[in-house]
Amino acid sequence: MKIKQTNSDGTEKYILLGKDKRNAERLAKGEMYACPSCGDPLEFDAEMCENCGAFIDKETRQLRTQVSDAELQKNINDSKARFNKAKAVMVTGGILLALSVFFSGNLIFILISAAVLIVGIYGTSAEMALVKRQLNRAVIPQILSEYFEDVVYNPEGTVPLDQVSEAFWGEYNRHMGSDYIKCRYHGIDIEVSDLTLEKVTYRTVTDEKGNTKQEEEVETLLHGQWMIFDFHKQLSANVRLLANTKKRKDGIETENMAFNNKFRISSSSPHDAFYVLTPHMMEHILQVTANAGGNVDFMFMMDGKLHLAMHTHTNHFETGDLKNTSLDALRDKFRGEIDFILSVVNELKDELLSL
Repeated sequence: MKIKQTNSDGTEKYILLGKDKRNAERLAKGEMYACPSCGDPLEFDAEMCENCGAFIDKETRQLRTQVSDAELQKNINDSKARFNKAKAVMVTGGILLALSVFFSGNLIFILISAAVLIVGIYGTSAEMALVKRQLNRAVIPQILSEYFEDVVYNPEGTVPLDQVSEAFWGEYNRHMGSDYIKCRYHGIDIEVSDLTLEKVTYRTVTDEKGNTKQEEEVETLLHGQWMIFDFHKQLSANVRLLANTKKRKDGIETENMAFNNKFRISSSSPHDAFYVLTPHMMEHILQVTANAGGNVDFMFMMDGKLHLAMHTHTNHFETGDLKNTSLDALRDKFRGEIDFILSVVNELKDELLSL
């Protein structure tokens, strides 16, 4: 087990316990070897890394890029079985904890029940994460290649933060992201990833005894996806459309009232903004927003890139409930998520290229 510890300066480190600690010691002695993908300790005859989901050639101890459907489905089924066992442990721990608290009150029983519950929670989350990592490596790049050219996929990566900062409307000092995609579609360069942007502040709090401590306050500015579409079309102004969850009167007004009610509009040149926000373009933007099913911010940049900040409060390429998971169903689910990326391009490209 690995426990993440956050230091007072904001840095993070992991404390190894149990099996993970023993394996790290064995790795240092040369009794195991490091996974060529993530560096975690592996047995010499391992065929898969349980940490990152990488498939290993046990003869060469190198990564295997070719994985059959049968092999992948077997691993999903094995994860389902382990997930169900962990879930049973979690439910048992929860029941025991409730009984211990309400009927027994015995501290030892409460601690044991809590430990069982924690083990079950850790096991279920670990199996979900393992399945996702396997699919990341074996399935998602394959599906992306069905639609796009020059595909690059990095499960741990994010869209370039220098570009995000240039287009973003606020100030953030902490970010998290995953599932970075870089590809090309009909001459348009696309970059997408899950992204969370937060503004973190600290304040000193003093209790009744005079002891002080730092408290963290977090404002989440974005939790969803960030998409960048490079249409290679220079624009005369930067134009930002921020989803108007609270009506503000300090933005640019258009003749489209539905559009004004949906977005707060700002621009580096209010006059030139209307060269971008043509009547047809506004209708297409409203359609993209309707397809998204949630708030979307649009940032048209002078360098020809369109940034979309999607406030979906979800991550892409999640496996969902393992109970009913099949490889074909997951492929269909992932294709559905890719369809939205395609819909943005197909909805806006003609209007953008005609500007």
